[in-house]
Amino acid sequence: MLEDLDTLVVSLLRDALQLGRVCVITNAETGWVELSGARFLPGVLQFMYKHNIKIVSARSTYERYYPGSPEDWKIEAFACEVKKMFPFSGELNVLVLGDSMSELQAAHALAQDLPESRVKAVAFQESPSVDQLQRQIFVVLSSFQEIVEYDGSFDVQLVC
Repeated sequence: MLEDLDTLVVSLLRDALQLGRVCVITNAETGWVELSGARFLPGVLQFMYKHNIKIVSARSTYERYYPGSPEDWKIEAFACEVKKMFPFSGELNVLVLGDSMSELQAAHALAQDLPESRVKAVAFQESPSVDQLQRQIFVVLSSFQEIVEYDGSFDVQLVC
């Protein structure tokens, strides 16, 4: 079952890279994505390394400034990484995928900071089963082009 999830996530990352830049921002400690990827989703980790997808620990970077506030860690990490990736921002088309309120809050803060940009947030179910997560990723994959091309901002909660 994890092999299927591994394949789906690689497909999602591949599609995203074909359309723009990709960065993984986590509230986990530095190294957690790599450790869990090596154990559970090795294809994803290999793909991320091969394509130089940056992994940022919002917690390790911002917890000292915002103790006990994961939402603020993510807000700061999103703002910082977008500025690094697009120093002359202008109109951006940002897609945020995540499974917690901190991603939605960070997406909303980003939309306020970049009013001329389109910020799209897709919230996955928190703590899903592997099967539920696969269905949610499949929904995003099957609508990916439409999501990216939509000329506006939105947020949506997936429940599959």
